Amino acid sequence: MLKFIGSVAASNFKRLGSPFKVSWAVTYRCNLKCKMCNIWDKKDHPPEIKAEDIGKLFQKPHNVHWLGITGGEPFLRTDLIDIVDAALAPSKTLNALHFATNGSYTDRVENLVHTLKKRHKKLKIVFTLSIDGPEALHNHIRGIDGTWGRALGDVYPALSFDDMTVNVFQRSNFYYENHAMPELDPAILTREIRKILAMDKDRLSLNNFLRRKYLKLYLHFLKTRKSPVKCQSFASTCFLDPYGNLFPCAVYNRKLLNIKETVLSLNDIWKLKEAVKIHDECARNKCPSCWSPCDAYSAMGGSIIPTVFR
Repeated sequence: MLKFIGSVAASNFKRLGSPFKVSWAVTYRCNLKCKMCNIWDKKDHPPEIKAEDIGKLFQKPHNVHWLGITGGEPFLRTDLIDIVDAALAPSKTLNALHFATNGSYTDRVENLVHTLKKRHKKLKIVFTLSIDGPEALHNHIRGIDGTWGRALGDVYPALSFDDMTVNVFQRSNFYYENHAMPELDPAILTREIRKILAMDKDRLSLNNFLRRKYLKLYLHFLKTRKSPVKCQSFASTCFLDPYGNLFPCAVYNRKLLNIKETVLSLNDIWKLKEAVKIHDECARNKCPSCWSPCDAYSAMGGSIIPTVFR
């Protein structure tokens, strides 16, 4: 944990020698039909990368501390334990896993946690469940009845605001494929964000602090349409798609390479001139320029002073 904190702190002053966080969409397959996301409707599904591919990427020394697993619905992969194991096995720094799931496959989640905890006792495992609102609204948006109950079940009464993050959904022409989705009305969005901030009376915690800062900085983003702090894409974070293509993030369709087509280590990939060039584009808002929840928290970590005092 101290090394991870050190990497986050260092990202305030320099471009890191390798990412401290990799976000990996392990599949684009999904069992739901969400109205704000077209991942489930993707037509082209090349072979997904396997455990051996991610193992090769991580086999040489690196400074990745945080691996974010997303999809589609990641628990549709029947080899999920194997591919996570392959990433963890050779690594001396990777100690946190974050799974973003729609909560449909409780048995698979429980099996994965029990298995990984036996093999990697110090591993920190974090889950986020995607919830769009009260039961009827959530089921309507997700396109399948019963999804709210499967995701929350008996957990719901025990939840507090401290357990929640609040994100504004983003558009992407290659990840979500929802670029035709109408822009949200800035006035309505501003009003709703201010309502949430006014409700936010829970105790001080890291989660609450980051949620508040994310939403307050979103108000800045609405005025400028530019990232309110320096983007960390290809400086301390990156995005890997299910087929091995490496991107700065899930919004900027700027592929660097495919990990199956190179023998370079992650650290060597990070040193490529093209990787540095793409980061420079992101840092100077020469990209789609978003305030995506997937990358906002690492951006805030890499701009601690502007984040705290803005």
